[in-house]
Amino acid sequence: MLRDDCISNITEDLTWRIKEIHDLMHLSSQNNKAYEKVVLRSLIPISYAHWEGHVIYASDMYIKYISKKKLVYGKLMRNFQLNEFFSYRVRRGENKPYQDHLDFLDRVLSVPTKQFKRIDENILTSRSNLNSKILKDICSFLNLEITLFEPYFTFIDTILLDKRNNIAHGRLVPIDDKPVKDIAEKTIELMRTFSNLIENHIHQESYKILSSENECSPSSD
Repeated sequence: MLRDDCISNITEDLTWRIKEIHDLMHLSSQNNKAYEKVVLRSLIPISYAHWEGHVIYASDMYIKYISKKKLVYGKLMRNFQLNEFFSYRVRRGENKPYQDHLDFLDRVLSVPTKQFKRIDENILTSRSNLNSKILKDICSFLNLEITLFEPYFTFIDTILLDKRNNIAHGRLVPIDDKPVKDIAEKTIELMRTFSNLIENHIHQESYKILSSENECSPSSD
């Protein structure tokens, strides 16, 4: 995957999601009182769905872009090494045979020379309800600046996610025009922030360790 193709895919994904949110906002303003509340009510779960969907999509594109370059882990920021060990962490157990632990230790010691070329899909797809805690985890794995999202944490957890869950579970949530549209606009801000971070990291090759001391050759496996 070429750099421009990756960025184009992320931009296209963001664009159609923003358009759908704006279309719903426009529809709610068409002076049809019979449907206004229904459209506004639907705007909250749709906004949340696009927030979660874009974060997962952009993250996946970014990881796949890096993996296609087949760089050794020794030339990548340390956080990406989690990809090599994630499945072991999920299925680990205290009663594993010693040989399993020895095999794992061998993997740890050899990882700087291994190529990052296969993605552990569970790193992203096992996530649901994109709250601030999960967002922190995703940013940690991708080495993104979580501080840019900290001002949004209360909004994500107590407004966007909470209202979305209440509506999704069939509860009657008070709906007012301006607050709902504010939620939609802030959600778009969040998506733009995440998209811009990913694109900047791609342009600046922030996934790489630039130190010359990490000159490693790929292993044969």
